[in-house]
Amino acid sequence: MLTRIEEETRQHHGVADGHRLTLLEVKDEASYASALVRIAGFERSVEAAIANAPDIDPEIALSHTKSDRLIAQDLPTLGSELSFVLPTPGFADPAQALAWLYMLHRNTLVHRLIVRQLALRVPQTIARASAYLSMFEGIAGQRLGELGQMLEVAARSSALADRIVLSAHDAFRAQRQWYTNVSHTRRLTPPRVPLAA
Repeated sequence: MLTRIEEETRQHHGVADGHRLTLLEVKDEASYASALVRIAGFERSVEAAIANAPDIDPEIALSHTKSDRLIAQDLPTLGSELSFVLPTPGFADPAQALAWLYMLHRNTLVHRLIVRQLALRVPQTIARASAYLSMFEGIAGQRLGELGQMLEVAARSSALADRIVLSAHDAFRAQRQWYTNVSHTRRLTPPRVPLAA
């Protein structure tokens, strides 16, 4: 199932990676903090929806989510706070929630590169506030494999497997919309999240 979801959502990967790799453009602590606020606004809501999805294994929230470190550690260290959030989506079942978790997890695959580069650009800032980016250091691939196993269990029928793929497309589109349309102001109304039927 993991191979299928990766192949069938490939059209979204370049855009998703590009949005995350904009962190490489960070020039100072203020721009880094601003980027993390934007990430937190999206991921906090999605991770909350995943944790509250019907029949989802609570261990998933503990082992695969990251926004708590971002909000509780990095943002306060940088003197920032969460100022705008995505309206929390609702998931009908674990299949849908895991598809969105796959989308979020793909972002972590470039975090090691980002941390290395930012350690050169803003070393003091990264030394103080990289809990979020470093959370899966050395285990991002392992976590992806674990997620793959959960997806296999969730895809117990061809209809559920199709639902996972459709939900993953929705997740990538919602992420693209967030990073494309959200400005760094409190006045912005976050975009509506499309969900698979």
